[in-house]
Amino acid sequence: MGIIVRYLLMIAAASFLAVAAALPSQYSDFKLEDYNFTDVITRDICIVGGGSTGTYAAIRLLDLGKSVVVVEHKDRMGGHTQTYTDPQTGRPVEIGVLEFHNLDIVKNYFKHFNIPLVWRTSPAPA
Repeated sequence: MGIIVRYLLMIAAASFLAVAAALPSQYSDFKLEDYNFTDVITRDICIVGGGSTGTYAAIRLLDLGKSVVVVEHKDRMGGHTQTYTDPQTGRPVEIGVLEFHNLDIVKNYFKHFNIPLVWRTSPAPA
C-alpha cells in the first residue's frame, strides 16, 4: 500500500476518533436490543467525510478491491469545492481549492471522474 494511501487512512481514522470523542453524552445510552442486526452494513473501511481527501481515499480503496462506505453530512461529496451563485448578480463564484499540483496522482484523480483540467502557469514571485 502506498504511502499516500496510508497517510489518507491515518487522516480518516483520526477524523473518526475526533468525531467519536466529541459526541454528546446522550449517545452513551446505547442499547443493543434497540438495533436489528439485519440492518447492519458491513464494509472493509468506513471513511468519515466526503471531502476531497475522503473521496480520494474511497476511490483508491475501491480500486484496491476494498468495500467502502463514506459518511458525509452534506447531500453531496466534495467538501469545500463548490460553486456559489450570487443571488443579486447571478454570477458564479468558485469556492474551495482552485489550484492543484501538476502531478500524475492529481491528474488521475480528476480523470477518474472525467473532469477536465485547465493548466496555467503561475506568475513569478515578486
